Order: sequence, then structure tokens, then C-alpha cells
Amino acid sequence: MPKKKKGKNKRGGGGGSGASNPFGGNGGGHFPGGGGGGKKKKKKKGGKHKKGDKSKRGGTSARRGGGGFAPAKAPMHRIEALQVLELLRRKDTNTACSAFLQSPIACASVLSDSVLKMLQLSDAHAASNVLGVVEGFARLSSGEVLELLLAIGQGVDPEDCICLVDAISRVTAWPSTDHKDYFTTHMRRVVLEFAEEAKSVISCIKDQDPAFAVRRGTCVYDVTLSPGRKKGELQISSQMASNEENRGLQAGDAVGLTSLEPGLSDGVCECEVLVARPLVIKPLESDHPVLQQQLGRRYRVDKLANRMSYGRMVAAIHLLSEQAGDFAKSRGRSRRLGERDKPSKWVHRAIVCNSLPAQDAGMPITGLGGGVGQQRCVPESLQQG
Repeated sequence: MPKKKKGKNKRGGGGGSGASNPFGGNGGGHFPGGGGGGKKKKKKKGGKHKKGDKSKRGGTSARRGGGGFAPAKAPMHRIEALQVLELLRRKDTNTACSAFLQSPIACASVLSDSVLKMLQLSDAHAASNVLGVVEGFARLSSGEVLELLLAIGQGVDPEDCICLVDAISRVTAWPSTDHKDYFTTHMRRVVLEFAEEAKSVISCIKDQDPAFAVRRGTCVYDVTLSPGRKKGELQISSQMASNEENRGLQAGDAVGLTSLEPGLSDGVCECEVLVARPLVIKPLESDHPVLQQQLGRRYRVDKLANRMSYGRMVAAIHLLSEQAGDFAKSRGRSRRLGERDKPSKWVHRAIVCNSLPAQDAGMPITGLGGGVGQQRCVPESLQQG
């Protein structure tokens, strides 16, 4: 029989006799009394970790070391910025705006959060004032611009919305002046149309008789609320069924929830329709005054301006005017379009860049073998057309 090679036992052995230890003799193995020629166990990279220590010390986990990263720390804000956020949490937009205007440099770190909260509280005037004071030393990212425009509430003064668009365009980095002009011109029209429609609808809700809206299927009158299956959802107790003549309320529609209790004027709470039958809605602002003390209260649900169409137009204009390749993920739920939705380079130049189509018209014709001055290379059918 072939002899076994010494020192190949992983448990240590082969060096000495070691009568008391069956795995080897008097060497330096892994067991007491083990033999000296044993194969050493490979050490793991990343160093030793104490027992029970679950922190990352340079690795993707505590078990495997090497090349890891520490968790990102929360941004540090100055005391003036924290005071502004606290005032907005209490829904005191006027005091928060005044505090921001007094210390704009100290509060610049919470610019996007402050403006977003002001728009959620339907105070576009304060939001435009805050954006106007930081011009020159603070910038909004492309994702923040879209988020702020989509946060404009229904019922806001249209003139304040126009000022808001102008203020956003001044504090945003654009690829060129043509991109900035395109954004400002077209976004003003879209925002103004949405604000005018929303203001008209809310005025009709407050002044007109709801019987006509109920017959059209755009209003559900004298209902009560109950919690839905998921957190934040509300289910309506009853609803008017739609037919072929009226569309009714469908999933994705923006609706306004108004209290019918006498002496209470809590405004209109904007909600989104999640399910049409049974009617399930989700408020955009979970702590709206209308939602306080729901037990026993009677409500009406009315269809508001078309926010879905507004969101699509805003996202399209934003896509055409933003920086090339700036498609970082936005916070939360977003309707931001991606690179694949963008038109080709030449179509984009023709739409956005007003100063470039004249230059493009003088370029040589591709695929026909000639330039502008060589008309003989162009087919007669194309020349006549």
C-alpha cells in the first residue's frame, strides 16, 4: 500500500507520536498535542470581529470584510432652517416665510423642502417669495423642479402660480437660454390653465346648487366616511352609479372632499380616486382640517380639475427643457419621464432651440449626395414639393 504523506492532515498531525492524541504528536497543530506539519487555515479578509459586534467595519456585512462603506449621515441644518421647518409643520406659512427671508443663506439647505410644504399648504405666494430671495446662491435640481410643479394645489390664485413658475426658472440651471425660455413660456400656459380651471370648479362647488352636478355624476352628496383597507384610504358610504350619459368618477380623478356640517368652513381637501366601485379615495394631505373628527360628519365629494392631464403636460415640458443625462431618481412617487421618452436630437432642437433651426436649414442634405448649392443632386420630385 502507498505510504501516506506527512503533514497533509488539516487537523494538524503527522509530526510526532502523540500517544494521548490520535491526531498527531508534539507539534503545533490546531488540537492540543497535535503534530507540526498541518496545513494552516486561511484567514478571512477584513480583520477580526468581536463576538456580538454587528457593526460594519469595512465590508458588505459583519461576516465578510473588505471594501465596505459606512451609512450616509443625515444632513446638518442650522437652527434657523430647523425653525422654518417647525413653523411649516405647524402650518404657519406666513411666519415661516418671514423667518426664511430674514436668514436666506442659513435656510438655503431646506429650500426645496420648505417650498414643497408651502405648496402643499396652498400658499404659492410665500413659495415664490422664498425662491426669489435665494436667486444667485441656491439652485434647484431637475427632479426638485418637477416635484414642486406637481405639488401645486387646486384653488391657488393663478397670478401666484405664474410668479412661481418665473421664480423656479430663475433658480434652476438650464442647458441654454433657449431651454429656459421654452420652459418659462410653455409652463406658464399649462400652470395658468390648470389654476384657472381649478378655481372655477371650486367656485361652482361653493356657490351653485349640487343637484345638477349629482345628475351629471360629478358629485356624490351627503355621504359619510369610513377607513379603507389600507392606511390613509377612505371609503365613501354611498355613491351615484354612472351610466352611458355621464362618466361619473373614475380611478385617477382628482376630487374635492367638503364638509356639509353647518358653521364649519374647513375648505376643500383634494383627494385621488383609487377605486370607482366602491368609491375609495386617498387625501393628498392626511392631516387636512376637513378630515378631523370624521365620526358622524356628512360630506360631499366633487370632481376637480384634471390633474392627470396637467401632470402629463408638465412632465413632457420638463423632459424637453432639463439637462441632458440628468435623470436621477426623484423622491417618492413621481411622474418623471426617462431618456427613452425623449425625442431624437434633431426633433428636440427644432422644438426647443429657437435660434438653431435657421442654422440647421443651411446644413447639407444628407443621403442625397449634395449640399444646398448643388440642386442637381436633389430629385425633381423633392424640388417641386
